[in-house]
Amino acid sequence: MNSGVSSDRTSRLNVIRGVADGIMARSHDILSRNRPGQHNAHYTVRLEAKFTSRRARLTSVTLYFVLVISAAVILAMYYSFLWRPNTNKLFHSMSYKTG
Repeated sequence: MNSGVSSDRTSRLNVIRGVADGIMARSHDILSRNRPGQHNAHYTVRLEAKFTSRRARLTSVTLYFVLVISAAVILAMYYSFLWRPNTNKLFHSMSYKTG
């Protein structure tokens, strides 16, 4: 019975060791493939994707600022020129509550 537990532990350790070896092999392949001195197709595609994403981020941030600033200007104009608060009713109802 004791040998069954021992073989079970050994098989688990072998599985874990196999997974760890696979991870190490893949990470070594990835790190050796992406060295800056090597200009292969994978590196070129990653470089183009980086510039595309940078351009997209810059465009989206610029668009966001333009929209937020335009909304603030529109609200400021509305509250400056069109909005007329009805404060008489507010003060009238407050005087009855306090008095």
